[in-house]
Amino acid sequence: ADGSHDVPRDRPIDCPKGSEYVGLEGQDCKLCPPGRLGQILPLLGPSCIDCAAGLFADRHGQVACNVTPPGYMTSTAQATKPEPCPSGKYSSTAGSSECATCSPGQFSNKAILR
Repeated sequence: ADGSHDVPRDRPIDCPKGSEYVGLEGQDCKLCPPGRLGQILPLLGPSCIDCAAGLFADRHGQVACNVTPPGYMTSTAQATKPEPCPSGKYSSTAGSSECATCSPGQFSNKAILR
């Protein structure tokens, strides 16, 4: 690292979106796995980073994480699919990392379907 934001000359500058540098010298490209997204990072160039809780990536090579829909949750980083809220719990907003417990006298027995 020479302090610049330029990608080192020994690395390919044309990795496809959604991929990262790999190999001993970082001269090859590989699509980011599910649960991670491809970003261009200063000094590192194309890199894969984790999707945060409340988000998920279900395909290789994604450049953006999907937002968890209402009725589901993704409680950990690097999720590959959302989990439906269990019986007695709910999530009414998108991007939930956890499901809330139903109030006394109310119930939920399945996730909201899209």
